[in-house]
Amino acid sequence: MVKADGDYFHSNPKFYPNGPETETQKVNFGKDKAKNKYIPKRGFKLIRFWEEDILSWNFLNILGRKLDEIRRNS
Repeated sequence: MVKADGDYFHSNPKFYPNGPETETQKVNFGKDKAKNKYIPKRGFKLIRFWEEDILSWNFLNILGRKLDEIRRNS
């Protein structure tokens, strides 16, 4: 499963080093933690990308690193 997380709504730690600040961010943070536990227990791999990474020119490099990570953990 692939998830694209918005930098603001999911509190990208690069921009929110102290964690979620708003109520929306806190709710999404909790949901994300739950998904991080639930999905692998069902036999699926969860791959998350930050909005900043998707919009950057470096996205293919990031995608390659994620694929390498999957191969190592398989």
